[in-house]
Amino acid sequence: MQKKYKIGLIGCGRISLNHFDAIKNTPELELVAVCDSRKDHADKAAKDTGAKAYYDYDKMLASDIDVVTICTPSGLHPVHGIQAAKAGKHVITEKPMGVDLKSVDKLIAECKKNKVQLFVVKQNRLNATMQLLKKSLPKLRHSTIPFYDARIIKDSQEISILKKASKIIDDMYELCTKKIKKGQKESELQSILMSYAMKHEMFATGYKSTLNPLIIAG
Repeated sequence: MQKKYKIGLIGCGRISLNHFDAIKNTPELELVAVCDSRKDHADKAAKDTGAKAYYDYDKMLASDIDVVTICTPSGLHPVHGIQAAKAGKHVITEKPMGVDLKSVDKLIAECKKNKVQLFVVKQNRLNATMQLLKKSLPKLRHSTIPFYDARIIKDSQEISILKKASKIIDDMYELCTKKIKKGQKESELQSILMSYAMKHEMFATGYKSTLNPLIIAG
């Protein structure tokens, strides 16, 4: 029988609703704990999902959970991820991983040190436009993408721009990296997290990139 991973989520704001829905629709995952420093937010999330409410992150980390999902403000993602890794919990974090390279490197290093999985939500890889583009690449006469047009709508908030930029960079990474070789295996948890991402469609963290339709013209 396949293991059911117990999820604890921190940050019960707007984006957490998408995670709640994705977890609910992924049989291998179970939401058992929610945490927020704002008691009313944690209580409402607990009431809506049936999970246990925590107001202290350390106490949630000490509970019987396997994975922590981080939905807190962007600058706190590395801090909360490092705490989770030190507690031996796998980490799912909203984009961006952090707002500076130093804190992101620390998060990656801590996850490696404690031998836990780190998964960053990049759902744009799975949207219809991106999937169509990937399927069309073998039909192109050249091995490289001739043109890529991505636009970010100006925003007064620096963090908001960072979130949108991270999506576009990830789009390029997804399109330009090699495919997994036939027969190459992923770990059980990685497969489950990919399924989780496919069911997790977010609309609140930025605008989708615009792909030039000429790319996919056969």
